[in-house]
Amino acid sequence: MEKKRNDKIDNIKFLLIFCVVFGHLLELYPDSNPAMLLYRIIYSFHMPAFLFVSGYFARQGRTKLIRQMLVLYVVFQTLYLLFQHAIAEDGSELALQYTTPNWVLWYLVLLVYYYLLLPLLETDKPKTMGIIAAGAFVLAVLVGFDSSVSYFMALSRFFVFLPFFLLGLYASKLAGTEKGTALLSHRRLWTVLCGAGALLGAAYIRWAQVPINALYGTCGYEVNGTTPLMRVIWFAVALCWIGLLFCLVPGRKIPGLTVIGRNTLPVFLLHGFLVKGIVFRYLGPLSVFQYAGLETLVLTAVLALAILLLLGNPVADKAFKKVFLW
Repeated sequence: MEKKRNDKIDNIKFLLIFCVVFGHLLELYPDSNPAMLLYRIIYSFHMPAFLFVSGYFARQGRTKLIRQMLVLYVVFQTLYLLFQHAIAEDGSELALQYTTPNWVLWYLVLLVYYYLLLPLLETDKPKTMGIIAAGAFVLAVLVGFDSSVSYFMALSRFFVFLPFFLLGLYASKLAGTEKGTALLSHRRLWTVLCGAGALLGAAYIRWAQVPINALYGTCGYEVNGTTPLMRVIWFAVALCWIGLLFCLVPGRKIPGLTVIGRNTLPVFLLHGFLVKGIVFRYLGPLSVFQYAGLETLVLTAVLALAILLLLGNPVADKAFKKVFLW
């Protein structure tokens, strides 16, 4: 008997994986293109939200999942490095390495870290949850002062995104409890507050010209040219977006979309071959993507949706699992 799915979460995951693919396509745009503001807004919340969702469904004792994430990391790290070398055509030598995750693969590394730490992080006491989550936020801000904590084994991202994973984990613990029900009873208020916070965050990103590197969580303040306050504001904006998604996204099946939200892993891991290989190489900065305008943005969104339909359908998901998950 198939376990009942959470349609709201699947719908949120569809929106987030669309943001991942759409955001990577926006990288084709010149920095001067007005659409790059949208790129920064997407990066202000989509991966924090993904880590929140991952935390929401995290459970102890899932050694098979940890093993699968490790296997996927090694396999796709190898495939991406081979692929990039093949399409580079710059005469450089192939260099296989596994200490700096390639492109999106840092997410798999983080899942391994967080699942290994679950026995230390899980608790049923709301007060303890608050203390651990607050400590993780403080640590995420403090790590920015150390520029040596960077891309190596995704250590910087480990600290930066840990608070969002924890909040998802603890939100699942509180769901259905008296305190959780009390919080959800003020849905309209939360919608207004989170919506206002998201809009103010978008305005701040534009006004402060927030460097995109500051939203990757990969480097310290000195390298990014940012400040601890900017990271704190980023966290607040991300939380507002997460709250807004949970308030506004419907909890019913949406034909054609909800099913993609169930199959985000193959999209996440495979879309890079399409974007880097076909789009980056043949539709690069000298293509139509260099032109500003609503038509170009719509074309980009349609292309992103086409990639989702190609890689996120049930047939593609089944084939992916048969090849890579054993």
